[in-house]
Amino acid sequence: MRTYRFYKDEFGWFIDLKWFPFNRGHLAMVLGADELLDKLSNNGDEVFLEISTKPIWNNFNCLFRVEKLGLLNGAIYSPSSLYEIEHELREKNQLWLCAVTLLVFGYYPSKIYFAVKNK
Repeated sequence: MRTYRFYKDEFGWFIDLKWFPFNRGHLAMVLGADELLDKLSNNGDEVFLEISTKPIWNNFNCLFRVEKLGLLNGAIYSPSSLYEIEHELREKNQLWLCAVTLLVFGYYPSKIYFAVKNK
């Protein structure tokens, strides 16, 4: 379980990976991930998320993998609460996570648990 900073500027949302050796554009959160970050940050410009492939105590937020698009093409996820049934995912709530997910986890997990953390 690790905590990551996500920030928004005039170009959109990005994950803060200071050690990332390539163009910052590869760290952009787009295609639904940006909308989720807007909600989680209360339309702010920064949010810290604890992220894990295992449930986080006293937290019910989860991304369920809907489809893998290939090793370097990312995966489609649907944000949900653990109270909801996994198979009742609605397409309008889906988001895309790019191959940066591989840098964070080493693979595209079937479930990604997350919790908003204070600075």
